[in-house]
Amino acid sequence: MRVEREITSIILREGYEFINYCSESDVIVVGAGPAGLTCAYELAKNDVDVTVVERKLYVGGGMTGGGMLFPAGVIMEETAEVLEEVGVELRPAEAGLLVFNPVEAAVKLANAALEAGARILVGVEVEDVIERRGRVCGVVVNWTAVNAANMHVDPLAFESEYTVDATGHEAAVCKLAGIEVSGEGPMWAERGEELVVKHTQEVKPGLFVAGMAASAVKGAYRMGPIFGGMLESGKRAAEEILERLT
Repeated sequence: MRVEREITSIILREGYEFINYCSESDVIVVGAGPAGLTCAYELAKNDVDVTVVERKLYVGGGMTGGGMLFPAGVIMEETAEVLEEVGVELRPAEAGLLVFNPVEAAVKLANAALEAGARILVGVEVEDVIERRGRVCGVVVNWTAVNAANMHVDPLAFESEYTVDATGHEAAVCKLAGIEVSGEGPMWAERGEELVVKHTQEVKPGLFVAGMAASAVKGAYRMGPIFGGMLESGKRAAEEILERLT
């Protein structure tokens, strides 16, 4: 028995099938940070076909690093519903704040999205958008490693009804779509938490922005290592898209 050949065959067959499914979705979420994972979870549990594209080889985005790499995350009590729902342990702290393990939160958010039916594809970078008559209709993707090696390899296209830019501070998809990105302002945690949700919206037909990407587009305050606004932003993006899909 040629075990090595069988291993390769299985990976090629299953991998091709998975990526083929990713090439057409109701919604493509770019970025597997807290906002992107929450958005994917909320959509998938409402039977929306969702693909998450993440350029890194891990999920969780900036959440996994806690605050300055300390293994603790903070969230306001009133914005903790999503973490409670996916089973993250939350412990009370001062001033109406809760503390949690950021790695646990990232893993459980990703697992909840997967169990709801979302697909998550890591190591894949968005290098352009698909646009027809002024509407964003998906993204153009390539392996992150290909771009890092500066190799000229033509990309592939993933089509969708809606695309969500959850790429964090870079707002990378918005830039590709010609949206002006102001960059975040200085830190003001409470106001930043409010504004990131307020600025979660459709910024171009077919393209939504969520999480720190929303703050970057609008020039809103940064909030630092507090994560409720990220979750609420992802949830709001999902709700807005659900309204349009139904």
